[in-house]
Amino acid sequence: MKNIVFSNWNFMRGLRLGLGIYVLTEALRAYDIMFGVLASVLILQAVFNVGCCRGGICYTNQAEPKDVENNEIVFEEIKNNNGKLSGNN
Repeated sequence: MKNIVFSNWNFMRGLRLGLGIYVLTEALRAYDIMFGVLASVLILQAVFNVGCCRGGICYTNQAEPKDVENNEIVFEEIKNNNGKLSGNN
């Protein structure tokens, strides 16, 4: 637990903490409970290094494109019962 709190500090984590402290002071000054809840969420996210994308859940795989030159695309005309192409009324 001590390792989580005191290591891996980056810009976004510091920004969350700073914003959380600012919102908390404004919540206490204005006696606003909702701002207090928002501030506590931001501060807890910063202290415990959690967020929406915890554990790389939001990571998108940047895989190399497969060899598309060897894949041949086959097109097939579809005709209706009258022998005409669809869409040509």
